[in-house]
Amino acid sequence: MILEIKSLIKKFDNRLIINAFDLEVSKGDFISFIGPSGCGKTTLLNLIAGIDTDFSGNIIHSPANRLSFVFQSSILLPWMTLYDNVLLPNKLNNRPQNNVNEILQKVGLHEYKFYYPNMLSGGMQKRASIACALASSPNLLLFDEPFSGLDFINRQNLTDLFLGIFDSDQTVIMTTHFIEDAILLSKKIVLFPVNKSNKMKLIEVNLPHPREKNDAFYQIEKIIKDYYSCESVVITS
Repeated sequence: MILEIKSLIKKFDNRLIINAFDLEVSKGDFISFIGPSGCGKTTLLNLIAGIDTDFSGNIIHSPANRLSFVFQSSILLPWMTLYDNVLLPNKLNNRPQNNVNEILQKVGLHEYKFYYPNMLSGGMQKRASIACALASSPNLLLFDEPFSGLDFINRQNLTDLFLGIFDSDQTVIMTTHFIEDAILLSKKIVLFPVNKSNKMKLIEVNLPHPREKNDAFYQIEKIIKDYYSCESVVITS
C-alpha cells in the first residue's frame, strides 16, 4: 500500500469541501480525480502532499514514499536552463545527478536542454515540469490539471507521453476535467460531487491497454456523465 485515506473531512470556514472520504492507493495505481472547478480536487492533492494539514481523519503514507507534485502552473525557475531545472531536485536532496539526460529523452526535450523556460511553448513547459518531477525518482506522482490550457494536439501528445513513460510500478494521482483522458489513463476514477451531502463515487476502469474507444469505454463515459447530470454539472469529454 502506497497511501491510505480514512474518513477524511475537510472544511473551509465551516463549509464542507470533502465529506468522509476513503481511498486505498496501491503500487502502480493511476487514479484520476474528476469534477468541476471548486469541488475539492486540488484541495485533496494538497492534503495528500502535506501542503495543507488542516483536516480530520487519516492520511497514511508508506514510510518509503517519495512524492513529487506537478502543479497546474509552471514552477520552472526562469533564470535556469531546462537542464538545470531538472537537475535541481536531486542537487537539493544530495542524490545522484546522472539521470537528467535520460529523463529529458523520455519527455522528448533533450534537444532543448539548454533552453530557458521562456523559450519553451506551453506544452513543452508541461513536459519540462514532468521531467523535474521524475528527476527525484518518486514512487508517488501528483498532477494538478496536467491537460489544462493545452490545445487538442498538445493534450494528445501529453496523454501519449503519460502512457509511454509510466510503467506498471509508477503510482500516479491526477486531477482533470477531461473524462476521455481519465478513462484512457486510469485504473481508478474518483468522481467529486458538487453537493457535499453526496459521497464521492469510485469507478474501477478494468480495460486493457492500449485502450480503444469501444462499447466498454463509452459505458464508463456514460456512468460519469450520468453522475454529473444528476447534479446539473457539465464535465468535458
